[in-house]
Amino acid sequence: MRLAFVATVGCVVVASSACEGPRDDRCQALVARYAQALPSARSCTAGEICAKARPQVYVENGLESLGCSVLVTDAGAATLDVILGELDAAGCPRLALPCPLGPLPTACVDGSCP
Repeated sequence: MRLAFVATVGCVVVASSACEGPRDDRCQALVARYAQALPSARSCTAGEICAKARPQVYVENGLESLGCSVLVTDAGAATLDVILGELDAAGCPRLALPCPLGPLPTACVDGSCP
């Protein structure tokens, strides 16, 4: 048995239930791909505004998951949105989790969105 389904509501995407099968493997692979893309999406240049909120990656019980929002650049958001769309298209289940209000837009700090 492995943890493998992904959920999304507003700013929340979480891999959180024991599931098996090809769709679940696909969902977990997409979460891993998102985790790889997130650092680039948060990279920015001095003066650039980080204004788009997208789910951040965290690890719980050895499983990469997506949770409450962090800021990314416009270009970074576009890349992440493609993967989030693939999560939806793959039929990855949705689950609501409580998160604080998302971060407010802010300027780039030391090459990364805060």
